[in-house]
Amino acid sequence: MAKQLINKNILLLSIMLLGLQAVAVTHKELIHIDNIIKEQCNINMRDDCKLYINKDDDSINAYSLIDGRIVISQGIINTFNKNELLAVTLHECGHMVNRDPETVAYIAVHYPHIVDSKYYRHKIEYKADLFASNYFYSRCQHNYIYDAFKKLNKADWNKESNTHPSLNNRIKNIQKYEKFYVTKCKYINK
Repeated sequence: MAKQLINKNILLLSIMLLGLQAVAVTHKELIHIDNIIKEQCNINMRDDCKLYINKDDDSINAYSLIDGRIVISQGIINTFNKNELLAVTLHECGHMVNRDPETVAYIAVHYPHIVDSKYYRHKIEYKADLFASNYFYSRCQHNYIYDAFKKLNKADWNKESNTHPSLNNRIKNIQKYEKFYVTKCKYINK
C-alpha cells in the first residue's frame, strides 16, 4: 500500500513538473493511462511498472528501463492525443511484460553479437506492438497504434534502423494478426 502511494506521488509530481503547458493530454488522462499500464503489468506478473515523464525531452521518444520505469518524453505528450499516447505507453508496457530490458542487458553482456542483431531487435519491437494491439483488439476498439504510427510517419520516422523496423513493416506485422480480432469483434457485435 505504501509503495503504491509513493508511486502515485511520483507520477503526480512528474505531472506537476510538466506545468501542463502545451500538453495535449490532461492530468486526469495521464493518471488513467498510468492506471491502465499498472493493470496490464500486474495481469502479466509485473508489479514494478512506473510511468515517468521527461519534461526536458522535446523529441518524440518513449522507452522502458530495467527497473520498471516507462519514460515518455514531453514531445510525445505534445504530439499525441490520449489514445495515441496510450498506444505508445502500452507498447512500452509490452517491453516490460516481455522483460525486454532485462533480456537485452543480459544478452549484451554475454552475447553481444545477438544484441547487435537487427533481427533480434526488430523481433522485440514487433512483440511490443502486438501487446499494445492486443489491448485494443481484445476490447473490440480501434487500434490507436496505427494513428500513432501515422503521426510518426508524417514526422519522417518510417526509416528502418538497427533497433526498430520501419513503420510500414510494423503495420504489416500487426495486420497479420488483425484478421482474428476483426472477425471476433464482428461476431460479438451481432
